[in-house]
Amino acid sequence: MSSITVTVTDSSGHSVGTIVNYTVNTKVAGGIYFSGNADVRPDTTNRTPPINITAIQQYRSLADGSQYPGFQKQWVADMVAGGVWLNFVSEFKHYGAANTNAQTFTVEGRSYTVPAPNMRYRITLDNALAYGYKQMSDGLLDGLLHRLLASLRAIPAGKRINVQIESEVDTANANGGTVENGVSYTREQSDIRAVAAVQYMANWLRNPPNGIAPLPAGVTLSMGYAGQWSGLQNFINTHPETLMSKLDYMHMNTYNHSSNWTAEARFREIKDWINSLGPIGKSKGIIVSEFGSNAAYTPNQAGYMAQMPAAINKLNGELQTAGRGQFVATIWFGSNNDTWGTLNPKEAGLVALQQMLDTNPYK
Repeated sequence: MSSITVTVTDSSGHSVGTIVNYTVNTKVAGGIYFSGNADVRPDTTNRTPPINITAIQQYRSLADGSQYPGFQKQWVADMVAGGVWLNFVSEFKHYGAANTNAQTFTVEGRSYTVPAPNMRYRITLDNALAYGYKQMSDGLLDGLLHRLLASLRAIPAGKRINVQIESEVDTANANGGTVENGVSYTREQSDIRAVAAVQYMANWLRNPPNGIAPLPAGVTLSMGYAGQWSGLQNFINTHPETLMSKLDYMHMNTYNHSSNWTAEARFREIKDWINSLGPIGKSKGIIVSEFGSNAAYTPNQAGYMAQMPAAINKLNGELQTAGRGQFVATIWFGSNNDTWGTLNPKEAGLVALQQMLDTNPYK
């Protein structure tokens, strides 16, 4: 609660004043993601009553020829046109067998040939194929960036999309580091290379060369991060002020996956980690585009969602008082399995999501 003193003075110089208490209520966007970039509408906005979805998430690989809204993803464009905020994850990671070789294509009258992806990360998990950090920072992938940028021009005026660069830089590099062009790099070395790549991508999208029009109004940028298992120092290393000055939002995911905390404790961890950054990092609004809880924990997933409004209101109040960026979006990750966030039981989870998103600060 804050207060303001209002004083009125008449023409004779007589004054009267009063103290007015007020609370600043900043709405937080909220929604849910389903596996495989599935259409969320049948289970949310098409319900009776509808769930108040104000944020959604989609994943795309830079290798994909169809970026925004994506192949057969008109529903994404429809939701954005309707005012829903899209968190658009643009990954260096390659998703499948197609386009693993060099690609040649034309974007807005300019011809490009980009090399095949030459990096592996998440080595101890799935040895994922990806475009190399050095490929990005050396400018070899500019055609992919132009293709992404050109697709974003389809966003209707006045609507919002956040481009999240990489899903989670820390989980990509933490599991065995990276191998790029046949050379192995430690986690610490990979983090440095990732920061350079993300900064290059952000700079290019904002200030593309050769007279290419930059990001349209309403498109913002962040870098994906998981935190939680990655260690505070690694978080600090990957969020230098030089990079944060190029991004619009702080970004961190959080889960009750291997340990059971309250919603406030989980999200407070994000707040506390960000407190270790410089003033630019601390000033950014915070997007949490993946959060979830193990269905086996007590309280269950519905109980965890029920904690969210009070937790976010409390933390945002503290952040506002400290003059720091606040939580601006939280999206439940209804994917992987029920130890992460797949709703189990589904209907109880959807009812709880509806109640959560019908409660301040979400509505």
